[in-house]
Amino acid sequence: MTDYGDIGAALDAAEAQAREAERAHGGGELADAGICFREWRAFMADEPPAFDWIVSDVIAKGMKGDLNAKSKCWKSFFGMQLALAVATGRDFLGMKVPRARRAAYFNLELIERGAWERFSAMGAAADAMPEAGMLYVVNLRGRAGRLRDHADALADEVRRLGIDLIVLDPRYKLIAEGEDENSAAGLRGGLEFRDRLAEAAAVLMIGHDPKGDTAGKGMADRGAGSYTAGADYDFAFALSPHEEDGKSVLSTSCRYRATPPDLTICFDPERQTFAAEADTPAVVRQTRRGGGGATADPKEKAERERLKLAALEKAVHDFAARSELMGMGTFRQSIKATPEGAAFAQNALRTAIDALVEKGVVAKTAAKVRTEGGGVKCLKNGGILVGTPEK
Repeated sequence: MTDYGDIGAALDAAEAQAREAERAHGGGELADAGICFREWRAFMADEPPAFDWIVSDVIAKGMKGDLNAKSKCWKSFFGMQLALAVATGRDFLGMKVPRARRAAYFNLELIERGAWERFSAMGAAADAMPEAGMLYVVNLRGRAGRLRDHADALADEVRRLGIDLIVLDPRYKLIAEGEDENSAAGLRGGLEFRDRLAEAAAVLMIGHDPKGDTAGKGMADRGAGSYTAGADYDFAFALSPHEEDGKSVLSTSCRYRATPPDLTICFDPERQTFAAEADTPAVVRQTRRGGGGATADPKEKAERERLKLAALEKAVHDFAARSELMGMGTFRQSIKATPEGAAFAQNALRTAIDALVEKGVVAKTAAKVRTEGGGVKCLKNGGILVGTPEK
């Protein structure tokens, strides 16, 4: 006779085991969201496919990256030349392209004739035109605003055409109305759009640097807008002005391989292409402010600091000579308001004034001072008075 109680218990146990397995693999609602908790040994035993390198040790299928440079530094030419090199299997500025791969260049800014002329000049200069179906151009000047609305359809078309590299040029055209490129929230839509396309191909997004000197800045600090954009990449390129006109310094970064050394590249306006100059030192041009970055000459930097301190010394002495004795806090604020004092950060100004006190340019009282009658009194709240040594 069948014991239905035992069968029921067995069914309950099997159901419980199934639920436990589902939880172990992130089942149910989490599984539907693509969230899966994988035990470390199981994760290590399930080896993902090796990197499918499009540009060796820099760009692989599925990666997302940035190119940042100042305005008018030939960023679009760089992106076009990269797409052309990948589509023809030609090495790119010292980087190995293992074989020809399909690429797509999204022109979001140039008039169509301008893009045509640039690609025409580049193809002639390289003496190699892509085979049919190897390079696609998507012209969306004036119509890029709604491109993000079609992320899924674009990813499907990229897969259908077998495209392995996408170049989006430039990033700011993907910023929708009402979004702020300088905030993380404003950039989120554009970065998520790139994420969706990266599920189908490697994606390079071209952006611009903020105003000011970029010498000595790390890769994550390049590119205008929120820091979010500078941190969200698998590979990155940056172009900086070389100390010689017509040349640039190419910096390259890949999160999963060693960072290659900077390279000097030269832009040929007639051929409209870059060429590597490996024998020319990659020295970034400093601005007229001198550039305080990591590449600045230490002797020049020390001389600038000496001159700045000398100007401050004169300003402090002259101010103290024409003013009554005053509290140290008021004195610092007054000096900070001068052009000489404004060149110093608050803490640096405090240190500089203390050094000028030690040097005898100005003097400060102790917490107690002598009165005109010869007595000693404590200053209110322990304040310190500042003036010339004579005063």
